[in-house]
Amino acid sequence: MTQSNDLAFSRESLLSAAERLKAKRSTKADAAALEDFLEQYRADAFIEDFLSLTVEDAATLALDLWDFNRDTEMLTSRSIRTRRAAGAGGRALKLDVAEIAGPDIAFLVDSAIGACQEAKVEILAVLHPIVHGAKGKRSVIQIHLPSLDDATRADLQKKLEDAFADVAVVNADFLAMRAKMEEASARLASLKATQGRTSGEIVEARAFLSWLADENFTYLGARDYTFAMDADGRLTNEEPLVDEASGLGILRDPARNVLSRGAEPTMLTSTIQGFINEPSPIIVAKASFVSRVHRRNYADYVGVKRYDERGDVVGETRFVGMFTSEAYTRAADEVPLIRRKIENVKAAAPQGSRFSLKQLDTVLKTYPRDELFQISEADLERISAGVVRLLLRPRTSLFIRRDRFDRYVSALLYVPRDSYNSD
Repeated sequence: MTQSNDLAFSRESLLSAAERLKAKRSTKADAAALEDFLEQYRADAFIEDFLSLTVEDAATLALDLWDFNRDTEMLTSRSIRTRRAAGAGGRALKLDVAEIAGPDIAFLVDSAIGACQEAKVEILAVLHPIVHGAKGKRSVIQIHLPSLDDATRADLQKKLEDAFADVAVVNADFLAMRAKMEEASARLASLKATQGRTSGEIVEARAFLSWLADENFTYLGARDYTFAMDADGRLTNEEPLVDEASGLGILRDPARNVLSRGAEPTMLTSTIQGFINEPSPIIVAKASFVSRVHRRNYADYVGVKRYDERGDVVGETRFVGMFTSEAYTRAADEVPLIRRKIENVKAAAPQGSRFSLKQLDTVLKTYPRDELFQISEADLERISAGVVRLLLRPRTSLFIRRDRFDRYVSALLYVPRDSYNSD
């Protein structure tokens, strides 16, 4: 294998250094397995990340990681440690390392990086060999960090533990969460159209749930809620009732909130009543927490109403997760729910000039995707019409959309190109 100019060490130099060091320590390994591990480690060791390390230092860190994995491979939980790094012969390095070892499952590296970023710790290098152990494939991660004080190291350790606790339940409940969404869709299949709810809305809602399941949504959690209603369809409780036993993924934890920052489930009665009365069986919004799994973004929330045999709303199943990158790159008119909003806004637009209608089509299809998922048709109609007017007469304008749960506002600022200054 040829040496890449970007890598810090040649294959031969790292293997030779490891062989010399291995003879002086208790490292035990099948020669071929260790050689494969070291080659994977070397493939992640780039010159600019290892300028302060000798090949002996790198081999020492690699063997430390190997031993950490071997020492913990029979444990049932993922092993995580943060420590000061030592090089060849115990030489103190100006580094800390975070090391994680456990079964190879989804969202490991990006979740570890997110924890480091949340702790405001600079990442100097990330090394990620895969090892075949007695219990199957294991993911072994070593992250190089600047020297940390004790408080920062302890904070990072806690954030890594929290992140990987979430990663574990998200992976464990993936199939159950997907099945729960399929059940929610199946329940909608028996829902009857009414004066306020068309069969087209029901079909589109089911198409959206199927689209989510087609690798367009990363499941993080799911939970059922019940709305206590009187005979006239009015709420008898200010808050929906939580079915704690139904929680999956990160929503196994009853303290994990979806829409509020305090005790779950704080939501104004008028807001719940408005949601119940809307004809659409589905709501899409942002959750009130930042995901610790995969990407450090506010999680997406998809609520699916539950109905009784008369077609009255009696509850909701909430899913939290993240739309995948594919969900953002698909053409807007190919995405269920969004395409219906676009069609309805275009149908409601005044039949003006061909230019205006073409511009409206462009504005709708290029509208920020997160906004399209969450925005009401009324707000989309109002804002898109305003943007079209800007294309006809450019000027600085600000468009505001309030979150339906009064948690934040979304602001779109348009500035004419010739007026824009990055300073």
